[in-house]
Amino acid sequence: MDAQLITVGVKRIVIPIVSNALAKKFEPKDRVDVLDERIKLIDAYIDSQKGEMIYTPEKTIDIHTPPPTDSKNDVGTSCIACARSHIATVSASLKEAIRFARTEGIENKEVQTRISTAEEEILALERYDWSPERVLNSPSEQQDIINKHLPVIRELRQDIGQIYSMPDLLKCAAASGKLLSDYRIDILTMNKV
Repeated sequence: MDAQLITVGVKRIVIPIVSNALAKKFEPKDRVDVLDERIKLIDAYIDSQKGEMIYTPEKTIDIHTPPPTDSKNDVGTSCIACARSHIATVSASLKEAIRFARTEGIENKEVQTRISTAEEEILALERYDWSPERVLNSPSEQQDIINKHLPVIRELRQDIGQIYSMPDLLKCAAASGKLLSDYRIDILTMNKV
């Protein structure tokens, strides 16, 4: 069993790294051919629509997607762990934006990119992960946590969309950090840890 794991690790990690290093010595035409091969593998997989992993020992590419759901109308549940990740990304992005803004100013592209990332994450949380349909399909104790934090999420989303100055950015970063701490405590309380 250990030998198989080592073999798979070599095929999936070491060989691609070595291959990439060697690829720099080849002509661009050779690289294009390799990319064309990989694109054909991906196309073949997409055409199959089976959700299975394609793996051939000669290739170092794996493609995996979950199998399709039974119905296109299925509505999932809101995910507490996913929400925590979204909130953490918002908080981290805003903190990084502050780091750049202190030296480069609020108009800097890096600052604006990080603010945009925070805005996209919080929007995905509010509009998709915590959509009314998903909240209704969630267990009641999770619904309580979501309903408690949803007004804070909405306010933070609106504030992020109105960041025009360093004080605005600092306010949003502080609010997102507090939200993350409060949310994590509520999850721990729910799980009685």
